[in-house]
Amino acid sequence: MKKLYFLPLLFTFQCLLAQNIEVDGTIQIMEGAQAGYILTSDADGVASWSPSEDADRKQIFVTDFGAKGDGTTDDTNAFQTAIDSAAVQGSTLHIPAGNYKITQTLSVPAGVQLRGDGLGNSLNANSNSTSGSRISFYGNNVFAIEFSGDYVGCQNMTIVDAGGMAAGGIIFTASASGFGIIGAAFNDLFLLDFINGTSIKLEAFNRAGVAFCSFENIHIRNAKKGIHIAVGTDGSFINLVTFRSINISGTGFEHAVLTDGGLTTTDWYSLSIQTDCPSAGHIVLNTGSVNIYGLHIESEDAACSDETVLIQLAENTRGSYIHGTAGKGRIIDEGSSFIDVTGESSIGIRPSGNNLFQNSGFKGLADNNIPLWDFIDCSGCTTPVGIAVEAPAWQENHNVLKLTLAAGQKTQLSPKALYFTRAYQNKECLFGAMMKSDASDVVVSVGYERCSGAGFSASSAHPNDNNWHFVGKPSEMDPDNTCPPKPRFVLDNSAGSSPAVVYLTTPSFVFSRGEKPALAAGPITTAGGIMTGTLTTAMLEVASPADNTLQLTADANVFQLSGDNTIHRINPSIDIFAQGTMITLLFESSGLAVTHDDSSIKLLGATNYVSETYSTLKLLSLGDGVWQEIDRNCASGCAPAPFKETSETSKETIILTQPVNLATTPKTAVKIYPNPTKYGIHVALSEIDQNKTYRVQLMDSSGRTLFIKALDTSTNWIDFTALNLAAGRYQVQVLTENEAVYNNGLIIVPN
Repeated sequence: MKKLYFLPLLFTFQCLLAQNIEVDGTIQIMEGAQAGYILTSDADGVASWSPSEDADRKQIFVTDFGAKGDGTTDDTNAFQTAIDSAAVQGSTLHIPAGNYKITQTLSVPAGVQLRGDGLGNSLNANSNSTSGSRISFYGNNVFAIEFSGDYVGCQNMTIVDAGGMAAGGIIFTASASGFGIIGAAFNDLFLLDFINGTSIKLEAFNRAGVAFCSFENIHIRNAKKGIHIAVGTDGSFINLVTFRSINISGTGFEHAVLTDGGLTTTDWYSLSIQTDCPSAGHIVLNTGSVNIYGLHIESEDAACSDETVLIQLAENTRGSYIHGTAGKGRIIDEGSSFIDVTGESSIGIRPSGNNLFQNSGFKGLADNNIPLWDFIDCSGCTTPVGIAVEAPAWQENHNVLKLTLAAGQKTQLSPKALYFTRAYQNKECLFGAMMKSDASDVVVSVGYERCSGAGFSASSAHPNDNNWHFVGKPSEMDPDNTCPPKPRFVLDNSAGSSPAVVYLTTPSFVFSRGEKPALAAGPITTAGGIMTGTLTTAMLEVASPADNTLQLTADANVFQLSGDNTIHRINPSIDIFAQGTMITLLFESSGLAVTHDDSSIKLLGATNYVSETYSTLKLLSLGDGVWQEIDRNCASGCAPAPFKETSETSKETIILTQPVNLATTPKTAVKIYPNPTKYGIHVALSEIDQNKTYRVQLMDSSGRTLFIKALDTSTNWIDFTALNLAAGRYQVQVLTENEAVYNNGLIIVPN
């Protein structure tokens, strides 16, 4: 069926004969008419219906408002009018291919996106190429385009400082008090030759903020500053802003990336910097933090030196993560960051992932005390009513600490301050532990107490589902770098009406947010190891065994012994202490004997050991249930029959003997004469060198020096009375400087 269309009552059109026909009424046109179609004619004047290009077009084109894009005409007013029109309906302003001359700042309000037809095919700032959309800016000391408000953006075009006097290319500003700007998107842009200004600047002030914005596929070439992020210190912020595939190249740079002012946190993915030597630094952070994944810095200037600043993070920065490679120059971190960057003449700083909690395996529990840990005093806090250690259940070598809290009880567990690392320049930390509980009312969390008394910040709580969960939190360190960190494990059963049991294992602490803690225990390898500081484990109190076999656990390496039962064997099983393990026995009283036996305990001098009060005996495991004495510390030799002072003139008989393999060929004639009556020895020297000094020394069977005296004449009397020597084997040496001229054994036996 043919359609009828009715034109307006008064309709004027141009006929083929170039005559105007006025019709009063309607014209009925048959065949082919549809909504949105118009009549067009061919060269022969034959008319037909065809679709209109503009009939349903809702987009706004800058050329609709008179912009020429010929590189000569000043298109500023046409551009701004088009932007204002687009703002009415919050739409995209299309910029067809062309070279648009702009002389004043273009202001782009909320909701307006500028979209070009491409970046063109020339890097020449003076090119009139129309293969892409280009804004050639000729303004002085102002930015080419200023964006403000939510959901603004710019894409697929080139922006050039054609006049060479611009303050910058794009400035994105948040200044409305108490409001934030979100949703801005800038991508596929080329900013060229802003040699006296900044290619892209983000700023927030007057307690405003910028968040949830993105910059992607952007090339910046030749500028004073590449990207500058500036934030007021009045509570303003720029957070959650993402940069992807950013290339900064060319000459004239002070900075490639610069941050200033208040709080900023930005994420970067693939940042390439290929410029000449910057006058200030490639990446300089004076505030905030960055996460840069895939950084590449490669100078195009062969004159760049080792002093060029590649990366500099000021003291006010914290928690940055930077990963990549670099060329010549310095990497400076005055804050606390994870910089995994290797350059030709500098390297980055990676915080250690080593767990800084000592005794993280909860070894050595005794009398409700855990070595190197404290249940601290806090408001309403008490020590748990039950403290026990169970076998590892989540990580090998880490015992499980079982804590029972009474109804209404609260406790905090913390490392002893004496054994915990100070913060110094570290600004952030991560800590926590694997925890488990099924008590519905108990709150299980971790927290951090500031030294300045600024309060306590707690983590999220355990879900109390009776499963293992790692409960932890990142925290900012106290600003006082001389103050040690104060991590706390908080168990609160204040609201509980019944006892609550909490299990805790693998407590861990590291500095910086970029490095997660290594929980697994790592052995010292057969290649050796390095220790900085004092190696300390735990000490346990044990009683001497009634069956004369001392069975020790591997929870300590120092054991304080009580009682008076003789010890014949120590851990005869070989699967507790491996070969090379050293232990120390500390005796709290005298008279406890350790017997010598080559098949169990091999003591120096092959004689039994009898303790004195607080004497010590160090033993080394030979790996087969046999122990070897390494050293002893006692006042009188710890021998079976210690000498007791009497009023008798005669003490013991001193007998000079010649033990096997002790004699040396004397280079000086030396004779020793024992004098039992006076309890000592005479030393006679002959054929001595007058230019040398001589001395005599007495040592016990373990090689410990008991006595030293200079020999000032050819005949000397050495009095042993004050030494209270016990019966046993000793050694006498006469030395000149560091050379022994006499070396003989000496045996003292009772009268």
